[in-house]
Amino acid sequence: MHVSRSYHCRQSGFKAFVHIAFIVKCLAKQCKQLLIIFSISYFHGSLTMWLRRQTRIPLIAG
Repeated sequence: MHVSRSYHCRQSGFKAFVHIAFIVKCLAKQCKQLLIIFSISYFHGSLTMWLRRQTRIPLIAG
């Protein structure tokens, strides 16, 4: 009884580990896309701010 229970715990732990690894992989993929989008929008925002400071004309971002 004790042996089978510990084996079952190891099996469920392994399944949980695989599940978590899959979730982390998906999150990493989405985080990479979000990071790219964030960096592009940040660069665009800083460029807009720089242009606004250079020209002193309020530019419409977007």
